[in-house]
Amino acid sequence: MPRILAFLVVLGLAFAGYLLFFLKPGSSGVRTEVGADDPVLIRLRASSPTLKIEKRLDDDFNRVPVYWVVDSTSARGIPLPRSLAEEDSVVVEFVSCDTASVPARLKYPDAPVTACVRVTSADHVLEAFAFHAKGRLDDLMTFYDGPGTGRRLDHRYAEESGRDGVLSDGSRGFLYSYFLVEGGEGASFVVDAFVGYRRTRR
Repeated sequence: MPRILAFLVVLGLAFAGYLLFFLKPGSSGVRTEVGADDPVLIRLRASSPTLKIEKRLDDDFNRVPVYWVVDSTSARGIPLPRSLAEEDSVVVEFVSCDTASVPARLKYPDAPVTACVRVTSADHVLEAFAFHAKGRLDDLMTFYDGPGTGRRLDHRYAEESGRDGVLSDGSRGFLYSYFLVEGGEGASFVVDAFVGYRRTRR
């Protein structure tokens, strides 16, 4: 019996250590910074030196990294997908929000815009906005893509996607893109969203 009791005590201490190490607080449940030697992170910081940029891990076992970009003067922040961070000569700028230019269909209900950004790469300029919404990842994916896409996976905490299609002038082109990061537990879940609404070639 003493051996069993000692084993349970050690097991409890190990679990407590796990919680302290892995479940550190952050935006949408995302952990503290990792990978300071990541070449993408280094390049991104060099091209946008006035911004605070971190590479963080989530609280889940999939350990998918997320780049978080914060405007130090206003404390506005956005989750930035790696696909954008990896593009050549990327510059991230926080800009004044012109919500009237955002298509109404891309505005998630009861989720005010928290930041607007312009992401400039060697190939194109992406205009995007960010918001923080109560709900699950699937809720927002359904809002943007419609139901029944077959991509719903309960263990996922982040999703990136985009759509091209027919534009108002009849041509085909960029419609929207999104990067969604879910956090929370129990009945309290929130999603940080980064939604691109206009992309133009340089």
